[in-house]
Amino acid sequence: MTDSLSLAEARALVLDCQGLASRSTFGSGSAGTKKAIQHLGYVQIDTLSVVARAHIHTLWNRVAAFKAADIDTLQQRGAIFEHWAHALAFLPMRYYRFSLPMMQRIASGERLVQERSQADP
Repeated sequence: MTDSLSLAEARALVLDCQGLASRSTFGSGSAGTKKAIQHLGYVQIDTLSVVARAHIHTLWNRVAAFKAADIDTLQQRGAIFEHWAHALAFLPMRYYRFSLPMMQRIASGERLVQERSQADP
């Protein structure tokens, strides 16, 4: 048996899964911000800024009464942390233990990315 979705149902499903169906999905303020980051699992910190930096847009669109200061509050409380996963990101603390090996290698001075030689294109 094959299930199918209409285009409208598929759009609604994607928006709901991403927490974009409503700005109250995760609640509001720092508690809502924490829930949003936990749900997404990864919010890339982006230096691009038109109106605000891209990670601010990501959370503002999902959390009612979101303030950029909520991120600082959550970091100070140890609810989220910043780490270079594939790019710099905010992650929920439940992933901290998985980041420790890389953090320890960096702290010991290991270079994680090899420099390209000038002969490389």
